[in-house]
Amino acid sequence: MVALTEKEVRLTGFRAAMAPRLREWKYGLYRLWQSKLAIVGLALVVLYVAVALFAPLISPSEAGSLDDYRMRLHFSEGLQPPGWHGKPFGTGENGIDLFHGVVWGTRISMVMGLAITAFGAVVGTILGGLAGYFGGKTDEAIMRLTDVFLAMPILILAMAVTVALGPGLFNIGLALALTWWPSYTRLVRGTVLSIRENQYVEAARAVGASDMRIILRHIIPNSLSPILVQATLDIGSVVLLSAALSFIGFGPSGSNFSEWGNLVSRGQSYMLGHWWVVTIPGLAIFGFVLAFNLLGDGLRDLLDPRLRK
Repeated sequence: MVALTEKEVRLTGFRAAMAPRLREWKYGLYRLWQSKLAIVGLALVVLYVAVALFAPLISPSEAGSLDDYRMRLHFSEGLQPPGWHGKPFGTGENGIDLFHGVVWGTRISMVMGLAITAFGAVVGTILGGLAGYFGGKTDEAIMRLTDVFLAMPILILAMAVTVALGPGLFNIGLALALTWWPSYTRLVRGTVLSIRENQYVEAARAVGASDMRIILRHIIPNSLSPILVQATLDIGSVVLLSAALSFIGFGPSGSNFSEWGNLVSRGQSYMLGHWWVVTIPGLAIFGFVLAFNLLGDGLRDLLDPRLRK
């Protein structure tokens, strides 16, 4: 027999340990492929991500524009229908190119949705993990603070924060980020309460593992499934709320800024006679929210064993 080197032994052990997980992932991908709605959601998400990444190639900025996110004003070309002179989505009231606005607005919405959701998930996971694991006064303090935030509607609270900070896209994102963590705190706390009594956690305590190591290595990784599902569903909600705040006047100033809520707000006065000025950016918002909701529902069916058929 040929003796194996230490490196080969480790590699063999790693492959043996990863084999069950790979089979589980293959089975999960197979089940995801069987869900037609989840595939539609995934395809739409990939489309929006591609548009956000390749916005400079899809719709290059016009010469003389202030920046990529602002469109040039052409007052003589205002309110032209889709397809007019190479503008597939038509123009707004000041002659702005709605196609350019929707494309670059996709990048803004993608960054807003991912950044705010990630911030809320990280902060909520940390606080929920501490509350669920330690319990007692730590749990009481964190959950009472969470209840205070949950008692106030997110939109009203975000509006109050934005009023204090002033209008602007960054301030909208900051306001939503400060109000988005409580749902994750409650979700993670409930998950941790059930996980911390498992045998592998007791075994880690028995061998002298610290509380922080147990939380980071055993508790949080086994709580990721519901967090991932919630985060996927929340990305669309974040974009919808940020567009709503921008629509009611808390967003960036100027009629030529490429943000979906701003485009809808600027076009509402002309929507009866010129349907495209509101409908097209509105459909962009609708498709974005629908995409992440369908993908989130598919991931929930995939990751929640209670829903597996």
